[in-house]
Amino acid sequence: MDLPLGAFGFTRGHKFIFRYDFGDDHRFQLTVADIQEHRSPRTEYPRVAARTGKALEQYPSYD
Repeated sequence: MDLPLGAFGFTRGHKFIFRYDFGDDHRFQLTVADIQEHRSPRTEYPRVAARTGKALEQYPSYD
């Protein structure tokens, strides 16, 4: 799916849960920092503006 956040009706400051689940049920609370009509050709999208907390290990070793 390649839709801009604005297509979902989100506005700046809107909070939502992103659920990433391939059997692990990871949930992340996200806050929309900004929505821009025009993309900058020198910026890669989507991008993370800020992080809080410790990142989860995506592929842990189960030895």
